[in-house]
Amino acid sequence: MRRLAHKVYYRLLERSSNFLFRDILATPPRETDPESGTVLYSLLNKPNYRAYLLAAKSFLRYCPPMRVAVQSDGTLDEQCSRDLRHHLPGVELLDRQATKRLIEERADPRIHKLIPDLDSCHVPLVYKLFGSVYNFPGKKVILFDSDLLFLRNPEFVVDWIRDGRGYCFQSDGGNSLTASFRRMGFDFSKVDINAFNAGFIGFHCNIDDKFLWDIIERIKTIEPDILYQWEVEQAVWAVLYNRMENPTDLDSLTENHSYVGSSYWPYERARRAVFVHFVSSTRWREFMYLKLARKVIQELKTSPRAAHVVST
Repeated sequence: MRRLAHKVYYRLLERSSNFLFRDILATPPRETDPESGTVLYSLLNKPNYRAYLLAAKSFLRYCPPMRVAVQSDGTLDEQCSRDLRHHLPGVELLDRQATKRLIEERADPRIHKLIPDLDSCHVPLVYKLFGSVYNFPGKKVILFDSDLLFLRNPEFVVDWIRDGRGYCFQSDGGNSLTASFRRMGFDFSKVDINAFNAGFIGFHCNIDDKFLWDIIERIKTIEPDILYQWEVEQAVWAVLYNRMENPTDLDSLTENHSYVGSSYWPYERARRAVFVHFVSSTRWREFMYLKLARKVIQELKTSPRAAHVVST
């Protein structure tokens, strides 16, 4: 009974995310640079757009200005767009249908076998993975989830933004599709699928289009139902990372603190991490997310105004 009560309570908190993080709207805008060679790219929905603003501002305060792009899942409305444009001047807001058309135009011709199912496939597979690959060829791309919170300077990542030659980065994790992907015979000799999380990764966007569609075709041939499952996008990234140069696991870095914190951790440990990833299953446990968010918002309120904004 207690477990059910917690589940209902956490679900209520999840639905109230924009209310709970409303104070992020009282913090100064952060500067972006639409001409930057590094793109901060996120797939975003309306219920989490203020959590995203908190995550992005907490990260961007440490970074040189970069290009920021937000892919709507189809739910972002005018109010969301106004707030995103005000707080991240120069942000690109990408329309779902426009991105779908771009993928259809630029992808390997085998995509046409998938087009009838494209809208029913797992949304992050299409708009987070395909969207980043075909929107930003030749750029350095950071995939960035809305449930991140940066507490300290992520020095390795900042250096990667400034230079980034010869490296990509990711963090540890797990995947419910591990057994299926192993059965399909994919190579995980450099990066293990069961030790990979796609919530915060950085890579050079020179993905081999043929190889990407070899992966999709193998899945569609052997276990097609996987294309509609929650962790398929993350699993495909793990396959792709085994073709990349020098993949660096951020969890292996210390810089005097744990680099990647988790909402599974106790508060006292998490607050000493460089950043914390508040995965959905434990996001509201012990109110750690809200406590740390409050602290970061106060820091953002007192930091110098970082971007000029024209009144609207």
